[in-house]
Amino acid sequence: MTDISAIDGGATDHGLAGSAGLARLGAALGVVGVGLAIVIVRLGTAGDQRFRVGLDVGSIAPVMTTLLFPLVGALIVQRRPTTRVAWLMIAMGTGLGLGFVTYGYGAIGLPPPPVYPLAFEAIVISQFFMVPVLATCTTLLLLLFPTDHLLDPRWRSVAVLACVGLVAYMIGSSFHPGLVGDSNFPGLVNPIGLPDAFTPLCDAL
Repeated sequence: MTDISAIDGGATDHGLAGSAGLARLGAALGVVGVGLAIVIVRLGTAGDQRFRVGLDVGSIAPVMTTLLFPLVGALIVQRRPTTRVAWLMIAMGTGLGLGFVTYGYGAIGLPPPPVYPLAFEAIVISQFFMVPVLATCTTLLLLLFPTDHLLDPRWRSVAVLACVGLVAYMIGSSFHPGLVGDSNFPGLVNPIGLPDAFTPLCDAL
């Protein structure tokens, strides 16, 4: 009886330590979300019309998502460290925030001066944050909310399809030959684009 109690106590202590670590990580990412929101506002009020943050819905929504999703997720994680919905909220907020920060840095750092180092690369990198967050994380959040579980095992196919679709889209758009598809930067060639012969394949993806 004593041995079993000791084993149970050790397992509980280990679980508590893991939960405390997850809670601290969630809190740290909540703070990161606040910092990213502040940086977005600073970049968006620098005066460059290619990346502008104002009082319109299109500006407020991404800033508030970057700010509030990690904060709310972090609060949930403090009580329920393994909640999938909470971690998806944290991932959505921080991922979207990183996407907008890198895009904003690149947008205001391209010519005309002032020109920032690695500005164009930052724009390319931003796409690897924003599209996955808006597409796959949103789908998974809607599937898991509010119970933290799928309604039925058959819904796994929807989650898998969302992930497969994301991979196909990211490959097709990231390596698409020719110009970068952004009206803010006409004439810019995709630096990681494949030869023109791959255009039909990238369009299909």
